[in-house]
Amino acid sequence: MQTACRLAPNNPENFYHLGLAWNEVGDNAQTIVALEAAVRLNPRQDRALYNLGLAYNQQGNTAMAIGTEVANPNDSRIPYALATILAQTGRPAEAIAAAKRALKIMPDNSAAKEFLRVLSQ
Repeated sequence: MQTACRLAPNNPENFYHLGLAWNEVGDNAQTIVALEAAVRLNPRQDRALYNLGLAYNQQGNTAMAIGTEVANPNDSRIPYALATILAQTGRPAEAIAAAKRALKIMPDNSAAKEFLRVLSQ
């Protein structure tokens, strides 16, 4: 994938897949570098934004994770991921609102339903 990125440096899909590959081998720093490049090239790439937010959260950079997940909430996984991050950081009311947004986008999201049920207790 690194070769593909060098040969086609303006292709966000190459950087997205490189980020996934780095994530698979556990290199979170390189995952972030690759996914940031993918998002820079295509800011509306939901999959890259979602995974970048998760990588930031794994790094412990909650503010960047939340900012990334808020950037493009059209995929139900994104507000769901945001809900989990917000809950982890002691912001339950915001987590509930994010989980409800996930369910508005995809009403059959069973993970978001269960998460919302637990948060609401």
